Amino acid sequence: MKLSDIYLRLDLGKLWGGEDVFSAVQQLKGDVFRHKEGRRTLRFEVAGKSYFLKYHQGVGWLEIVKNLLQLRKPIISAKNEWQAIKFLEKNDIDTMTLAGYGKRGFNPAEIESFVITDDLIDTVSLEDLGQYWTEKPPTFNTKKALIERLALTSKNMHENGMNHRDYYLCHFLLDKGFVEHNTFTADTKLFLIDLHRAILRQTGRVEQRWLVKDIGALYFSAMDVPLTSRDLIRFAKTYSGLNLHDIISKQGSFWTKVKLRANKMRSANDAAINQELNPVRSFLQGQKNLIVPFTIQAFEQSFECQKVLRLLPGKRLVVEAKSKRHHVVIKLFASAKKGQRELDREYQGYQLAKQAGVLVPERLFSGYNQQGCLMIAYQFCNNGETLLQLDDTRRNEQLGALFSCISKLHAYGAYQDDIHLDNFLLADSKLYLIDLGSIKKHRPGQSLNEITSLNNIARLIAQFTFDERGLLRPHLEQYYRERGSGYNNTARARLANLTNKAWQKRKNNFLKKCFRNCTDTIYHKSASQQWAFNSDFLSGEAESFVLDIEKIVAAGEFLKEGKSATVVRAEVAGVQLVIKRYNIKNKWHFVRRCFRASRAAASWENANLLKFMGISTAQPIGFIENRIMGLRHTAYFICEYIPAKELSSIYEQRVPTDDELKQFQHIFSCLRESKVSHGDLKASNFLIGDSGKITLIDLDAMKQHRYKLTFEKAFFKDQVRFVANWRDVTIKKILGSIIF
Repeated sequence: MKLSDIYLRLDLGKLWGGEDVFSAVQQLKGDVFRHKEGRRTLRFEVAGKSYFLKYHQGVGWLEIVKNLLQLRKPIISAKNEWQAIKFLEKNDIDTMTLAGYGKRGFNPAEIESFVITDDLIDTVSLEDLGQYWTEKPPTFNTKKALIERLALTSKNMHENGMNHRDYYLCHFLLDKGFVEHNTFTADTKLFLIDLHRAILRQTGRVEQRWLVKDIGALYFSAMDVPLTSRDLIRFAKTYSGLNLHDIISKQGSFWTKVKLRANKMRSANDAAINQELNPVRSFLQGQKNLIVPFTIQAFEQSFECQKVLRLLPGKRLVVEAKSKRHHVVIKLFASAKKGQRELDREYQGYQLAKQAGVLVPERLFSGYNQQGCLMIAYQFCNNGETLLQLDDTRRNEQLGALFSCISKLHAYGAYQDDIHLDNFLLADSKLYLIDLGSIKKHRPGQSLNEITSLNNIARLIAQFTFDERGLLRPHLEQYYRERGSGYNNTARARLANLTNKAWQKRKNNFLKKCFRNCTDTIYHKSASQQWAFNSDFLSGEAESFVLDIEKIVAAGEFLKEGKSATVVRAEVAGVQLVIKRYNIKNKWHFVRRCFRASRAAASWENANLLKFMGISTAQPIGFIENRIMGLRHTAYFICEYIPAKELSSIYEQRVPTDDELKQFQHIFSCLRESKVSHGDLKASNFLIGDSGKITLIDLDAMKQHRYKLTFEKAFFKDQVRFVANWRDVTIKKILGSIIF
């Protein structure tokens, strides 16, 4: 078969005969397993039969050069997988069944190719089998037969000149019925898959460094499976064809290298761990998501962890768990990442809070070491909600208890260093202080000094919106009385200055998180692209959206089509989106824009800033910024679509309602307090929905001001522009009276 030819098995040939096969393959729909780096993998069905497709769309010169610099052979097409499958078939190793292959193009960076195989339905991977074995151990004969088959498959493949390069248990599949009868015989098929990186040789046996990598990877992937040392020796004997004495004397150095390789992979930050087998180990290795429920043992109890409350990969894990005796919150600290220090702080904070008379959840146990973790457990507070989760009315009812808690800590010489509303929990009408590891002491038993206590109070006030802060005054007055001083004009001015500094710092930290990977944001930056998305958008898998952005724009409903910007409405995964593409009009426009932050990035930051300030805007989803060797080019801002009307058309028919006037007052008050100017307050940038809520949009000209003079000048322009929107003199007077 010529490499440029297309091979289709009879069943697919009948379906696609006479068609452009590559076009037909490109348009296939199904369950996508991977879509990145120029390769798409999916399961699809045609004519009632299920298949697997791997489609390569060209890797690009950058990927080729990167592989060459790393002394690796670049994988530029599906040809490699096609040849590997034929190799395994020739050597009687069970693998996928070929149904189609195609390749076209001469430029190595742009070769288009595909390979189609029959879907291996009703199969289970050996990695998943390890989980079943923890619940239903296999018989001796079954485990022995499976280990020997695995060793013989490895031996056969390596001796005939192929190494896999991704040789893990998850790439071996066997019939799912095995899980039920748990019996492995000579007739049981064990399929080896995922062959696109395999290396084939015409000269026979594989070099030792590749053997070490393959067998080391296999051993690494089996580390969480319940295997004994005898099982490992059995594999080595079958694979080498030697007895134990000869293995030690003749191949001792080889198996030592295999073990070192596996341990090195185990300790790597990006090591792949079977979470179901070892979720605690997964946490220690930096996994960002853990599968629940899972079980941990502590203080002679078995706790089923039902919910992950907080996860800092590789550092801290907080879970809700139950045993037969207790319902608890367990905090686990990685002992290798200063876990002992974190545990000591948690315990000390608990003691300080108790001594200060502050209500905290009951500590049940602490200090126990579990697979490299130190832990502390608290009694779970049923029906608990943090102050941040409460509605405005219920939160306001707890302000007295909140400031009483702070006052007690300060009077004892301690303070909550990470003070925010999520660290106060309301349960059964009682307000508990949580996150005790951030409680710090100044002079326990002696009152906290004035500047430290005021800074701490200022940081608490900065957690509230500008509108809410007026409700705090009676509680601040009470706090000052309890501390033996008065809340006079001088005290108010001093506290207001400290609060503004705390708010600015909190705001800056919040906006920085919009441009780095964190709990709420997924972020990517390279010489060719910068993008960020809400972490829950497409379940955190935004890469395919980024790759297809132009197709999505082209298929969308055009709302605006201008030279500098194109706005479309599109639906993605059932969510209605508005995508604003900022165009580059010509080369001179590119020169002016390429060194500046793109308007899409500005819109993303400003939309998040408005949310932080408590001003309604379209929910920001993300932004994409294309670059040429680091220089900014076309960019996209993505937000949720709001079914609303422009206020300009509404106020042609009526005057503003009292509620709408309050909303305008709130918007301008927040902008004034924050020293933020919008830059384009025309009527079309105010939308109102059926609920009567006013939303501010078109944020790429919005600006934060450091100095009062420049802010007042820009803000006055905003006010004038806003009033100039309205033709009706009455409306001008009404709106002007509330914003000036």
